[in-house]
Order: sequence, then C-alpha cells, then structure tokens
Amino acid sequence: DYVNRRVPLLASDRELQKGDKRDKGHEGWDITDFLNHPEARLAKLTKAEVISLRLYTGPAFRLINGSHRAASAKGMYNTEFAATSYLIEAAIIKLAAKIEKMDTARGITGHMPEKFVAKYIEGRKIQHGEALCDAAFMSTAADWSVAMSKYEGNIVFILHGRKN
Repeated sequence: DYVNRRVPLLASDRELQKGDKRDKGHEGWDITDFLNHPEARLAKLTKAEVISLRLYTGPAFRLINGSHRAASAKGMYNTEFAATSYLIEAAIIKLAAKIEKMDTARGITGHMPEKFVAKYIEGRKIQHGEALCDAAFMSTAADWSVAMSKYEGNIVFILHGRKN
C-alpha cells in the first residue's frame, strides 16, 4: 500500500513516527513521479529499483533491516528479501555514481565500545579490521540535526562524499 498509493497530502498521514518529515515535498506523488525524478532519470533507475527504494524508505525498512540483522547474528547469509535488497543496493550504487556528493551523518542509538572511545579521545584512527559492522542498510542525512534528533548514545558516523 505504501508504494502503490499516492503520497498523502497531510504530513500527519505520512509519519511513521511523530514529527517524521518523510516525503516532504512529494505530496501527491505516485511511483511514476518518483521514477521521473531528475536524479532517478540521471542514474537510469529501473521501476523495480525505484519501488524497492520506496519500500525501504517506508515502513518495510524495519522488516528488511531486521531480516539482515537476524541472519547476521546467526552467522548466516540473508535470503529473506533478497531481490528487494539486491535492487536497493543496485539503486544506491547507480545514484552514488551520478548525484552530487555531500557530507552526511548518522547518529546511532547505543554506545561506542570503550576501546574505540579511548582511541577517539587520544586522536588515534580506528585501524582497518577494527570497524563496527551492521548487516543492514543504514540511512544518513545531510541535515545533521535530523541525523542526531532520533538517536541517543555516543556514536555519530560522518561520511564524507568524494567527488568522482
């Protein structure tokens, strides 16, 4: 239903959580409007890729990410939502190759392990192989107040977009 219907006109009808600004500026759009968005056209996204991105940016993100995390916790490869996940990844790769690069941020609920906090305080870099990992997709925001508003804890990822 989220993907097949037009984006609701009222902000309160678009919220997954109170205060959510999801789809602001896309009121009344349907899947064809998203497919014809200049960035989707520039990246040559397919209809299946656009539908998959719409699924992920809506309530289905919980199911998709949850299935990835559950499989990862068991040391297994995730086969649930495999086609959707493949299409999301393909769309992200296409978009990243074509759209303007920018810095984005992501606040994470939880706490950074002490060994990483100590390195940060001492100004040392986390070395290759010492990274934290999440098997799920992770959204970011160019507006840092958005990235920080919904998360608690002491973890903030800052991704620096590189020019091609």
